[in-house]
Amino acid sequence: MIYVYAIGEHGGRLTAFVKRGVTCAPAPEPDALLDHDRVVHSLMGDGAVVPMRFGTVVGDESDIRSLLLKRRKELRDLLTHVRGRVEFGVRAPQVSASTGRDYMHAKLEVDRLLAPLAELAADTRVRHRDTAYLVDRELAAAFQERARNMKLALSGPWPPYSFTGALRG
Repeated sequence: MIYVYAIGEHGGRLTAFVKRGVTCAPAPEPDALLDHDRVVHSLMGDGAVVPMRFGTVVGDESDIRSLLLKRRKELRDLLTHVRGRVEFGVRAPQVSASTGRDYMHAKLEVDRLLAPLAELAADTRVRHRDTAYLVDRELAAAFQERARNMKLALSGPWPPYSFTGALRG
């Protein structure tokens, strides 16, 4: 079996970055999760990558070739979208309200609060209270400074996990 960390490009061709000879998908334990992230992070130093979901394994080389061929357009589009960019995460303030109307007003207030960060981002993804921002590398320092000035909890920079659809093999 082959463990797939990410998809990228090498010499203009789609390439899977893998670990061969695994017997099964790793358990989601802290060391394995950190290893996966460390490898994907290091791959980003050489160019754009589409991180694969943790634990993605395929049977053999033909499965990898099939993945790259079958999803070629999607993968190239994703690589174009994340090229030169990193992900930051922000946890929005807790919204609490006693009525639906109050909740919607509070939610609009949070959106207004986070708007200055969205101005610096190429893309955003919102999941519950967490918002992920895809930011050009050259704007990363300005993004971090703005979040600090707004007194928001910020994580990152990360590989663009939230912007690649948690790709699986």
